[in-house]
Amino acid sequence: MFKLTTLLLISVLFVGCSQKSINYNTSAQLKAFEKEDEYILYALDSTLRDDLNASIGWYDILYEKSGKNEYLYNKLQLELLTKRFDDVISQTSKLLKIEPNHYELRRYQISAYLKKGEIEKAKELSLALVKKTEEERDFLLIADIYIAQQNYKMGFKYLTRAYTINYDEKILDKLSILMYVNLGMKAEAISQLESHALMRGCSVTTCKRLLSYYGENNNIDAMLRVANKLYDVQADKNVAKIVIDIYRYKKDSLNLEKFLEKSKSNNDMLMQLYASSKKYNKAKDIALKLYDETSSLDYLAKASIFAYEAKPNSSTLHNFVIKNLKYVISYDPKALYLNYLGYIMIEHDIEVKNGIKYVKEALKKSPDSPYYLDSLAWGYYKIKSCDKAYRIIKKVDKMLPSKENEDVKIHLKKIKECLNKDI
Repeated sequence: MFKLTTLLLISVLFVGCSQKSINYNTSAQLKAFEKEDEYILYALDSTLRDDLNASIGWYDILYEKSGKNEYLYNKLQLELLTKRFDDVISQTSKLLKIEPNHYELRRYQISAYLKKGEIEKAKELSLALVKKTEEERDFLLIADIYIAQQNYKMGFKYLTRAYTINYDEKILDKLSILMYVNLGMKAEAISQLESHALMRGCSVTTCKRLLSYYGENNNIDAMLRVANKLYDVQADKNVAKIVIDIYRYKKDSLNLEKFLEKSKSNNDMLMQLYASSKKYNKAKDIALKLYDETSSLDYLAKASIFAYEAKPNSSTLHNFVIKNLKYVISYDPKALYLNYLGYIMIEHDIEVKNGIKYVKEALKKSPDSPYYLDSLAWGYYKIKSCDKAYRIIKKVDKMLPSKENEDVKIHLKKIKECLNKDI
């Protein structure tokens, strides 16, 4: 009797989960002899135990007693696997004399000749077979033989015949590689893939192949078009990155923004795009969403900054932003946040001296930042230290010309006026 574990393994094999599954036809059939089911279990158990010779023996008995082809096929498969090529050739030759149009047996025979290295014999039999069947798999078989012999033109001929039967994308992919790499038909290969994509859709296989060819030819616009199609089919982060990288390379911020909105593939980048185009409310909403998702204080700080930039004159909002930034710098005193906090306090006359202290802390971290120095100059102006303010703003004006920064231009004018009053 079989152990329970062995029976469980056999049941797994029947549902196709084993790597060494047998193509046994499990459809309901009348038993050809009394112990047929028992012998099937013996054969399967031998396969699971890697005793393939024993399996071959059991399938031989099953075939002899039942005459069912599935047992013969299983036996031939195992004989090919165990390199008993002469046995396959001998047995198929005998059976084909009786039944010359048994095409499945002919395929096993051709496989044996191929594995044995008798390519010409395999080719002769394959050519004869494909003339009779005109089946896709037989066209593929003869195409593979020609390609192995580096007869790429004949390989192309039979691969094309195979493809036109069902327009299989995997065959097309193989055909396109042969055209592109071996036959130098690069434009034709791309055209064939594009035609397939137009008529039957751009599958993952087809789109990826087109993308690789366009990439090799540095056709950026075509890459972008195909990458967008590929994302529609396979919306994963790797494909999204390709689309994003191409838009960034083209410096097409508008369409990059649209893609990021649609795909939601990189909210951090979308937030930055919104900020750079002064869509501060949208940038704030994403920053808050990212803060909720990650608890990163950077996003809380950015959300506060964007909220301020959206409504810089809202006194109610000032207190909210200052409170958030104070909380952030208590844990993460980045120079950027220290300066921003200090500048808001200075600009809106909220504890200006404390605002100056925050800016000075930022300058300890980045002493040559013209933006932080501008904030400091503006702080001194607010407390009427116009001489100090002017010395700093002159330095800023040399580092960052006022014509390039509206705030510096305004601050320089105001500080000069203050200085002249003191004089």
